Amino acid sequence: MIARILKLSFLFLPFWAGAQNKIELTPIMNGLSIPVDIVFDHNNRMYVVEKTGKIKTGDISQQTVYLNIDDRVNSGANERGLLGMAFHPDYQSNGYVFVNYTGGNGQTVVSRFTRSASDSLQADADSEKILMTIAQPFNNHNAGDLNFGPDGYLYIAMGDGGSGGDPGNRSQNPKERLGKMLRIDVNTEATHYLIPSDNPYAGNPDTLGEIWSIGLRNPWRFSFDRATNDLWIADVGQRKWEEINHIPYGLGAKLNFGWRCYEGFEKYDFSLCNSETEFYPPIHVYANNSGVDGCSVTGGYVYRGQQNPYLYGQYVYGDFCSGKIWRLKRDECGAVKNEHIHTVGPQELSSFGEDNFGELYLAMLGEGKVYKITPACLLSVSIDSLRPASCLEASDGAINYAVSGASAYTFELSNNSSPTAISPGNYSYKVSEMSTGCIQTGCFDIGIAAIPQFCSSPVVDTFCWYQKYFLDTSICDLTGIDSVQLYFEDKLFYTGSTLPDSLELGGIYHLLLHSGNCVFEVDSFLVLEQIVTVPDGLYWTLTDSFIIVKGDSYDYDYYEMYHQDSLWAVSTTGIFDLPKDVLGTFYFIGYSNIGPCPISAISSNLVISSVHQTLLDNPWYFPNPASYQIETKETGIDKVSLLDLLGRTVFTNEQPTPSLVLPLIVDGMYLLRIEKNKHIYYQKLMLSKK
Repeated sequence: MIARILKLSFLFLPFWAGAQNKIELTPIMNGLSIPVDIVFDHNNRMYVVEKTGKIKTGDISQQTVYLNIDDRVNSGANERGLLGMAFHPDYQSNGYVFVNYTGGNGQTVVSRFTRSASDSLQADADSEKILMTIAQPFNNHNAGDLNFGPDGYLYIAMGDGGSGGDPGNRSQNPKERLGKMLRIDVNTEATHYLIPSDNPYAGNPDTLGEIWSIGLRNPWRFSFDRATNDLWIADVGQRKWEEINHIPYGLGAKLNFGWRCYEGFEKYDFSLCNSETEFYPPIHVYANNSGVDGCSVTGGYVYRGQQNPYLYGQYVYGDFCSGKIWRLKRDECGAVKNEHIHTVGPQELSSFGEDNFGELYLAMLGEGKVYKITPACLLSVSIDSLRPASCLEASDGAINYAVSGASAYTFELSNNSSPTAISPGNYSYKVSEMSTGCIQTGCFDIGIAAIPQFCSSPVVDTFCWYQKYFLDTSICDLTGIDSVQLYFEDKLFYTGSTLPDSLELGGIYHLLLHSGNCVFEVDSFLVLEQIVTVPDGLYWTLTDSFIIVKGDSYDYDYYEMYHQDSLWAVSTTGIFDLPKDVLGTFYFIGYSNIGPCPISAISSNLVISSVHQTLLDNPWYFPNPASYQIETKETGIDKVSLLDLLGRTVFTNEQPTPSLVLPLIVDGMYLLRIEKNKHIYYQKLMLSKK
């Protein structure tokens, strides 16, 4: 809900200027006495309420009295009398009609009458069932309208009790029916009426259950839009502002329209008002200035007929004092626009009516006539299609429209844009018929076309650190693109007319594509991972019959054994037969792949010579296990080496003495390689520092 302190300038957005009549009035019925309401039954037969107490039906040639209750209607004051009627939605079957009139003591009476059993064009005046009476402290502001809503309940508009300025503050008092919109269920015979369970104050002891909304002054006619079910209320102002309230369907419950705290958008008397209260603002107000715009609004209908396309979807209403008739709408841009379309005589326009086909009628109080609104302006505009702009910066959007009902016209766009060269945004248009001055306006949006799919799904790929990544440029269709900017990790990396052939860095790549005034971004079109590998060590160990080759950190996919630089054997397990009777230098290469990247490692040389190798049955060096020092009594030793179980040399002494000091190495099993007289001996040695 919107606070009612919006600036007044919002209200006066002009719809169109011009004083020519845009509608014509065709007489439908005459010879009436102070007609104040027009209603149609299920057969689209018209009924006219006369203030003095009669309801008449017929046409311009003949009328008959449908209901005569002038014996109980008090019509002495200007705003008293028989003021409104409504047929029950099931009138065809139940014959119920409801009226609102002023009783003998000035009270408001809401009653139900039943159609005569002997004459379908008469109601039985003796069948009255009084639903409610409401005391009126003064003789004005009786309101008097009542209508069935789309929910099947009866809505009753009540004025604030009269005088001026609502001296009893009744409109804001939740325990008064005056100044309210009431909503009741009339489908009962057990009592006068029922309270709908979804009424906002149903069951609340601090207010009255039949109240639907509050804050009205003197609502002279309200209606429901037959297409949207929206509620429209015309509320007569005090001295400054006449107002129109528009309530979208589903929003009406518990609204506060503001009177007497506000008149229109201005504060009127805030002495008993709460600044925290949310007030529902009118959609439009006009000045209460008698001679210019008027002094007493007469509510109408949203036009949903077929004969006046110029009015379709717009609220048609007028002013009793000035006789001016307007059409009002909120356009597609949200702006409220109001156009003066006709003027009748002053002190004449008492009410509007709507038939079953959505055509509109009006009652002339002094003339005693009913007129049908017929077209003087047939101008109609439809938007056939809208072409979006290529991008935010482009001006190649377009509107395709059709105009009917005008032999010559002008078409104007806001910002003086061309209909075939429009930038993205919100626009209004005005079509003017040159001969009659009829004008139609509207609003539309030019959006942005869907961004072309320049590149296929983002490519995620890998490449090796020692290679370039060769880009498949077919992943992007750059037809119509003038230039390409390639960003690497959000920094401009490359500019050209095409994509680069190759890249050398791993990471995320973005594209900016330039075409005319348009710039298109292709986010993360390429994500590259650069694989960097560290070569692993490759080691061999010997057994009596095999050579075992392994990687330091992981196993390779396969291994090759070379003899004198020639391929000797291949193994997927890393186990090779120990060559027999073949001497020379051997080495091994392990091969594998990480992603797309091949890796390899080469071992140290294995030399097989004529020197005989023997594993000692009786160790030469003691103690065993040993700590840091070992001793031997064997003489003639030429060289001693300490090897781990992978065959790697840990320690060497080429001039050994009987006592050897070993390096500080981890505990475990080792081999002593002892060379003596061109013969090699091996001794297992356990090292333990404990």
